[in-house]
Amino acid sequence: MRVKNYLVSNTFYMFAYTISSSGLNAVFWWLAARLYSPDLVGLAVVLISMAQLLTTTAHLGMNFGLIRFLQETREKGKLLSTVLVTCISLGAGLGLVTILIGPYVSSSLLALHGNLSTAIYFLGLVIFMAIFQLSNPILVAINKADVFFGLSLAILLSRLILLLWGSSTQNSFSLLLAFSVPMFITGSFVLFFYLPRHVPGFSLRLGLDKVLWKKIRDYSLSSFAGNILHDLPYQIIPQVIANFGGLADAAYFYIPWTLSGLVITFSGTLSQSLFIEGATRPASFQRNQTKVLLASLAITSAGIIGLYLVGPFLLALFGPEYANLGMPILRILGLSVLPAAVVYHRVAILRVQNRTGEIIFIYGLILSLWAAFTFGLPIDLTASWISWCWLGAYLVTTPVIFLFRGRVQDAQR
Repeated sequence: MRVKNYLVSNTFYMFAYTISSSGLNAVFWWLAARLYSPDLVGLAVVLISMAQLLTTTAHLGMNFGLIRFLQETREKGKLLSTVLVTCISLGAGLGLVTILIGPYVSSSLLALHGNLSTAIYFLGLVIFMAIFQLSNPILVAINKADVFFGLSLAILLSRLILLLWGSSTQNSFSLLLAFSVPMFITGSFVLFFYLPRHVPGFSLRLGLDKVLWKKIRDYSLSSFAGNILHDLPYQIIPQVIANFGGLADAAYFYIPWTLSGLVITFSGTLSQSLFIEGATRPASFQRNQTKVLLASLAITSAGIIGLYLVGPFLLALFGPEYANLGMPILRILGLSVLPAAVVYHRVAILRVQNRTGEIIFIYGLILSLWAAFTFGLPIDLTASWISWCWLGAYLVTTPVIFLFRGRVQDAQR
């Protein structure tokens, strides 16, 4: 009964987080679209997306390594300190490099050279985003998913308050501050107050424990390769659209991109719960694989229907331009949600089985197909065409997964 309660509890709080974050994030960007010009919203989207890409890189896959190994490690405090110091240091280094050379690579990052305060803010955003996003696997691994849900809810509500409070200034910096200041405060709270009191022996100190680093290194780095291949298109697609169509086009694309992402987040949450179950309770993991897949497909199908029914009304709330330009994109992206749910479920199983090579293959194939369709075919680089390429990449990859799975099973027999 205790095993079942762990699965139910983790899944409940992760779903609660998914629902609240999806809804309140949608409200945040709705207010941003109503209060700020499309160019300012597009600039915020570009900078936040780039920060998320750097954060994923700085984690080196150790967010998955923590879930996999933290509970079984006796020296939890030393392991956490090693992981956090590594991620913070790497995030700071990547942030500085992006500030120095990013604008020469992508014109959408010119703001990092045009304003010193924006550059300093961006560096802080990368560091604290790395801290806060690591708090999710840390708190889940120590069975404190309810704490993470409470902290996340506080962040989401605070963002709305700050957005309304700073809207009179009408500059991108106030929009960025509204997004990030609650995360700065919460990340500091977790790092300096909560973890020292709830994880024995934890304190943030310079230096790495080589033994503990080696314990999670191989698993984390191989997971990182798959994770970065998964996250890369989500972060660079707004950059591509901004560079070829302008910041306003990035804003018009980002809203339907976010709405379709809300649906896939639910199947991602179920898959993550399955991964946590497999990392800590293998017997229950074996029993629940098929149930989780069926639940994921059912929820995803309902979400797609909901997108098609209420999508025009939701986009109209952001403004007439968002509705006219965003609805065709939303229809295309909505079709990609169902095969994405199948991919997420398969990846969760592969993570438990330590078959990270297959994860790298799956996400690498999706990224390669999207890039080949987007840049290799003689079509204009519009937001609609990029959306069609994204759908095509998933439609090709999903049957390949089952074909590859069947051959692996034959080889094992």
